[in-house]
Order: sequence, then C-alpha cells, then structure tokens
Amino acid sequence: IGMSYQSAISMHGDVIVIKGDYVMYGEVHQKNMLSLNHISPKIECGGLGMVFVDITGLEMLYKNMDNLKQKILSSIPQEFNPRVGIADNKFFSYIAALESAPNQCMDYIDSVEFRSKIGVDILPIASTNKAKLKELGINNLTQIADWNINLLQIQFGIKEGKKIWELAQGIDSDLFNHTKIEPSLKKIIETYDFWSTRESILLVISYMLDDLLSDSMFKNKSARGVIMDFRTNDEQFSNKKINFKEPL
Repeated sequence: IGMSYQSAISMHGDVIVIKGDYVMYGEVHQKNMLSLNHISPKIECGGLGMVFVDITGLEMLYKNMDNLKQKILSSIPQEFNPRVGIADNKFFSYIAALESAPNQCMDYIDSVEFRSKIGVDILPIASTNKAKLKELGINNLTQIADWNINLLQIQFGIKEGKKIWELAQGIDSDLFNHTKIEPSLKKIIETYDFWSTRESILLVISYMLDDLLSDSMFKNKSARGVIMDFRTNDEQFSNKKINFKEPL
C-alpha cells in the first residue's frame, strides 16, 4: 500500500511530490470500461480501476469459458497488469481478482481455507463496524461464520448484521447496477506557443474536429457538441462546452 503523504514529507523534506493526473486516470478507466462493454452489454463501475462484468451466458458466444476469460484479459492493456476474478457474485469475484496473479484469471472456489484469508478490512461495510469486529476478536470470514445471525444483528443492526453474516456464508445480495457507457472521441494537442488570439484558438479547434470526424469510431454516428479542457504548464485548468446548432 505504501507510505502516506504526510509520513513521506516528514521523513524526507526534500522529496519532490508528483501530482496525480486524475483526469487522465478517469479517461483511461472510461476507455477500459468501453472495451469491456464490447464483450458484455452489462458492466458496472466499481470505482477507479475496478469494473464488474456480467458474463452470464457469454461462454456459449465465445465457445467456452477459457476463450471468454482470455478475451476479457486481452481487452485491457497488459501494462496495467489486469486481474480477473470469476464468481457468482460481485464481492467474491473481487476477492478472486485480488488473489489472482497479474494478467491472469482466477475462479473463486468457496472453502473454509479461502474464507479464512479474507480479512474484515476488505468487507464492504462501514469502517466503524470493521473496527468493532476486531474488538470482538473477529478478523476473517471464517470467524464471522461461527456467529449466529441474531447475535450479529444485535451488535451491528438488522441490515448490517445480516449483510455481514451473509458474506461469511458466501452470499452477496448486492444487486448488479448496470453502468451505461457513452462512447466519446478525444484529441490531445500539446503546444508551447501562446494562444493569444481568437483566430489561433479557432484554428486549433478546427484541426481537432477534422481529425476526430475522420476517426473510424465516428462512422455512422453524429456529434452534437464538443467539450474542451485546457491545461497550462503551471497547472491552471479551464473548460468549455460547445453545442452545435446542427449535428455533425
């Protein structure tokens, strides 16, 4: 997981901090989701760098499960070291993905031994309840399974207690929430010249539009607008959205 920002600054005063480009991270994540959406019509964003894919029935389309797994892995650039987990529900597919080696796929096989490796810190519950589980001497799913559901509900409330108990039994009742992906095209222009006139900016916009409209992804599609993000070397940001009077 690494060292916290404050710890690094206090221990190494001369450290150079490189800011994360979260705009770019989001764009890469969106692109990867679109690639997965080409494999399955049902996907769900689980946060930056994590996507749930409903593969129900798709093994027949790809002839067998091994081909489908390979298709999913190959849809994400190898340099990202994608990990794929296969399970009957979202939580345990996530667990399988964490246990998988980079650029590999793992099927979740439920067992007492496997559940004993799943610590309470990874459970999708409130952090206060994770701390409370530890106070009760519970550190993994196997230990939770030893508790009666009624006792857990007394400690954590009816809803949260039931959720904790179900996860310990290998049950994840969290419904699949389909994320609709809107495909978009992007063009980046980097320049060291100062754009001082309206004409120079319009010229660059015209060049970008010509390049985007010639993209193969734009075939048989139309555009109703464009969003422009500007960023300077000193990290100043601005954006502008332009809606076209007529679709291009």
